[in-house]
Amino acid sequence: MKHYYIPLLLLLSITANAQTQGTYNFPKDGAIYIGELSGGKPHGQGRTTFKNGDVYEGEYVKGKRQGKGTYTFLDGETYVGDWFDD
Repeated sequence: MKHYYIPLLLLLSITANAQTQGTYNFPKDGAIYIGELSGGKPHGQGRTTFKNGDVYEGEYVKGKRQGKGTYTFLDGETYVGDWFDD
């Protein structure tokens, strides 16, 4: 039987960066996010519905829209592209 040893720092790093699925309510504007979370904040792929009916679907990094995403306005107009720091 083989034994494998994972260094403690590597194990802690993997655990600290673990992503989960969930919901987050943005306190600033009341928007509701559903998707990947890390550290309790949006991080990864998700969807946010804003109070006015607009919707953003795409990538988040540390709670901010960053990466590829689509913003759909209530009237049906869309922006598809890159986001940086919200």
